[in-house]
Amino acid sequence: MLFYLRAVPQKIGWPVLGLTLFGMALSPWWLVRRDAGIMLSWILSCLLTFSFLNARETRYFIYALPPITYFACWPFAMKFRGVAVRFFFCTVALILLLTNVSRARKPEYPSVSGYADLVRSIVQEIPGREILLFDGDDVDSTNVGFYLRINDRQHRFVLFRKGLYTTRIMPKFGSVELVRNRSELENMLAGYGIRHLIVTDNTKRLRPSESLRRELLKTPQFKLIATFPIISDENIHSLLLYENEAASKPTRTDLRLPMMTLNHDIVVPLHALGIQ
Repeated sequence: MLFYLRAVPQKIGWPVLGLTLFGMALSPWWLVRRDAGIMLSWILSCLLTFSFLNARETRYFIYALPPITYFACWPFAMKFRGVAVRFFFCTVALILLLTNVSRARKPEYPSVSGYADLVRSIVQEIPGREILLFDGDDVDSTNVGFYLRINDRQHRFVLFRKGLYTTRIMPKFGSVELVRNRSELENMLAGYGIRHLIVTDNTKRLRPSESLRRELLKTPQFKLIATFPIISDENIHSLLLYENEAASKPTRTDLRLPMMTLNHDIVVPLHALGIQ
């Protein structure tokens, strides 16, 4: 929750935020209690919903913008005792608003590059259909999945994000290691016929299964094909594309996705994905 609370002044500026906070504090004098409750619940629901998502991005703030703007308009809705008092507060509100006009006309949109290059390289240079094992942060997997959906028109690739471990929404709510030794890791790769792996060079928390994967990639069996720098407003890291030179056809018939939030796993036949 603190992540998004810190993002609010960065996105709307302290003047507008000040108006909003004053509007909340004065809401009993200018706003119907039911309406105030709805607007406050809207803001709170946004904070709670996005705080429990593993992938946190400041752009989600836009969902809370309508009630924030609503509370910021209190000088124009509140009934003041005198015309002079009303004129004063409305003038102050307009001045604060005008200080943000130039910023609103030329907003600084977040930018990121590198994901599209990675996906285009995969789609153009890797023939056939296969499962791509992915090991990286949720933000990376979300962006790779987005560009893969756009560029992979024939749906030749499956982005497999639950090969090494699985979590219950967020790691702090619980997680399970799916491979506990090198033998299990090799069996998983052979079972799904994993030929290409996409891994990050900036793992925030190195799990036991990721340590096994990192050590296995150092062996002659795996070849580093390319490195794709991922450049965003917040950080710079790279995604690495590896080839498993010992890969062959899958030995398993189903793709199993372990789900800690359900009472059963999701099982998809490989032939339904076009992978034989």
